Parts: sequence; structure tokens; C-alpha cells
Amino acid sequence: MDDAEEEDKDAFFDSLQTVLEDIAQHDVLMLLGDFNAKVGCENEDRERTMGRH
Repeated sequence: MDDAEEEDKDAFFDSLQTVLEDIAQHDVLMLLGDFNAKVGCENEDRERTMGRH
């Protein structure tokens, strides 16, 4: 994977995180899809969209 693709993915997850943070906590949220997210310990600032496992 080249750096441009990695930057595109980072930008996508940053945007998704921003949108999710604006949703009221009492609302039901269903996010469906196959995003091929990275897994591991490096999910700082993406805890709501990217798990560790």
C-alpha cells in the first residue's frame, strides 16, 4: 500500500470519528460496512470507530 492510500484511509477515519462525536449519546447508532480497518493498539482518537481486536 502506498502512502497516498494510507493518507486517504486516515482522512476517512478522521472524518468518520468527527461525525460520530457529533451524534447525541442517547441516539441509536448503527454503522454497517466492511471498512477493512486496522487492528491493534494504535487507535488513539479513534476508540469509537476502531477496536483493538
